[in-house]
Amino acid sequence: MAGCLAAHGAEPVVPAAGDGGPVPPPPASVSRPKGRRPPKSEQAWSPETWGVGAYIWSSTTADKQTCRLWRSFDVPRGATVTKASLRVLADNGFVVLLDGRELGMGSDYYYMTKYDIGEVLSPGRHVIAIRAFNESHQAGVVAGLHVDLADGGPIVVVSDTAWRVVPETESGWERRQDAPAAWGNAVEVAAFGAPPWIDPPLRLNELVIHPPEQPAFWKQGWFQAAVAIGGGVAALASLVLATRLVAESRARELLDRERARIARDIHDEMGAGLTQLVLEGEVARTELPAGSAARVHLESLCDRARSLAGAMDELVWAVNSQRDTLRDFVAYTSKYIRRFLEATPIRCRLDVADDLPDMACDLPVRRNLLLAVKEAVNNAVKYSAAQQLCFRVERRPPMLVVVVEDDGRGFDLDKAKATGNGLANLMARMRDIGGACRITTAAGAGCRVELELPLARFARRAGPSDGGADLLANGRRAPTTAPVSPQELPAS
Repeated sequence: MAGCLAAHGAEPVVPAAGDGGPVPPPPASVSRPKGRRPPKSEQAWSPETWGVGAYIWSSTTADKQTCRLWRSFDVPRGATVTKASLRVLADNGFVVLLDGRELGMGSDYYYMTKYDIGEVLSPGRHVIAIRAFNESHQAGVVAGLHVDLADGGPIVVVSDTAWRVVPETESGWERRQDAPAAWGNAVEVAAFGAPPWIDPPLRLNELVIHPPEQPAFWKQGWFQAAVAIGGGVAALASLVLATRLVAESRARELLDRERARIARDIHDEMGAGLTQLVLEGEVARTELPAGSAARVHLESLCDRARSLAGAMDELVWAVNSQRDTLRDFVAYTSKYIRRFLEATPIRCRLDVADDLPDMACDLPVRRNLLLAVKEAVNNAVKYSAAQQLCFRVERRPPMLVVVVEDDGRGFDLDKAKATGNGLANLMARMRDIGGACRITTAAGAGCRVELELPLARFARRAGPSDGGADLLANGRRAPTTAPVSPQELPAS
């Protein structure tokens, strides 16, 4: 009866004297006699009820010695484990592992540990590994495995000479499923309950072993490998992009230098030539009698030359890379509007915000924006019969807003879109640079043209194309562009 209970993991029982009935297991603590141990325990107990084998060790015993014990067992394929326990005790200490996974440890042969391993056993071969340590004198390890199956007899493995002793030179032995011939067999040094270990364990400690928790996905190998690969790809992509950025920056610098050179050449050569032609034409015109056909032709030629000079001035401004700032655009546009309205009865009002950012305004942006403003101003002069025209530039984050507004007679917007191309061209120019055009008008209520452009289009910091290196090398400072205000550009 006692053997049956032990085989099914029940607490050990001690037969009662006289009637043979069961009695409770030993108390949690028992006083020990002092002095030399007697050859036989003074307490009645049954070693066979503890479900372990004999004390085993290597063939030699020494102080400060480590003994590595190995044993494999098989759970039949298709079998279902209903209950399994492993009991271990050692003099003086041990660490026990199942299939390479550490289950626990102990440090005194008075305390046996029972590991409930039913949740971690599955069909197949398994390995029990024990690293035992002897402080001094006698040494030994006892163990007992009991596995209950749903559809078969129990599997029982106890400590005996079938266990193998693993040499110190072996590595990875805790997971090895087959023992080589070089591993010798363990030696039974004493039966459980025999001298010098004649007393029963004081306590049976129980520990339930659960399946290992799956680590979080960011701790798993596949995720870490994916992160490493992704990081490598990102680093490579960053290197490629950095190389391209350096190349594009260099190309842009060279392009800006070439644009500045072309602007200087046009201004110095063609500009000077046109100015000289106008002056010579004016002198020749004064030498001819009034009303002569030649004088009329000269006047026409002079007007044409002045017009070409104005167009060339605009071309030079557009090409010059040192005029790429938003403030330069506002200053040039304000100057153009003021001069354009000088020959008309329309008063000019300039309203420019003081907080305009000192940011770059690339050639496609400022050219299309300038042409859109010119179209709006030209339409106002031609058709509005206005007394006043207002040119306003302000920030409405995230947009830059340019407004051309007059107090003229207004017009029918739908009709104007259907019959003319001017408004369609104006809107198309703004779409080309990622902006928008909004026109508000009505008969007798004037016309308001709003040109909106994202401030993100002015992302690059303004400055000399070479960072000012040439200017500093020549001992000069880079010119600064002052903000434009209504006071600096008075209306005519």
